[in-house]
Amino acid sequence: MILQADGVLHDSGRRDTLLGSEGADTFVLSHDGRADSVVGLQDGMDRIDLSSWDAVWEELSIRSLSPTEYVITYQGEEKLRISLAPSAPGADPLPHRPLEESDFIFREGLPETTPQMLLDQVDDSREIIVGTTRPDIFVFDDDGFRDTIRRFEPGKDLIDLANYGTSFAALDFTDRKPGRVAVHVPAGDSVDHLVVIDLDRQITAADFTADMFIF
Repeated sequence: MILQADGVLHDSGRRDTLLGSEGADTFVLSHDGRADSVVGLQDGMDRIDLSSWDAVWEELSIRSLSPTEYVITYQGEEKLRISLAPSAPGADPLPHRPLEESDFIFREGLPETTPQMLLDQVDDSREIIVGTTRPDIFVFDDDGFRDTIRRFEPGKDLIDLANYGTSFAALDFTDRKPGRVAVHVPAGDSVDHLVVIDLDRQITAADFTADMFIF
């Protein structure tokens, strides 16, 4: 059952699909541990109310399945699939736009999220470090091995290369496949290799900027 009044749609505490209307809608989600769906979200008009989740923007893990399909997870407790409203008949396809904090309503007064430090702790072999739903800082040492980051979220996570004493201009980026980029890091007389795999499997070498790193 879905309760609706004056453009406000509430989920029922079960596995629900909330359908948007032509007007401005607010989709109110319960903290019920169920997988819900929002269909027909209108860009810049509708909002999703996650107040009951006690989450802040930085704690959401957002995966883009396509330019109009997203999956949001929160600490392994909640899962929400979002489908944007299609373009009007005869109109050009809508450009891809990532979901933004302004698309949501959060409970006021919640503490800010502290970034989580994920360390390269193995100094004698390759290592795979998997990101969390929180903002992550992946910290690497000059160990001579190829390490891998999985579930990297651009704009939310950071890669700490301070132990290398290098700079962004000295890095070299190579596309391996969609969503998989090799980062070549100068390390004294040699080069360390870091493979970055983002959550959406869409990142390319051209997407990397200096503000994604700590030097």
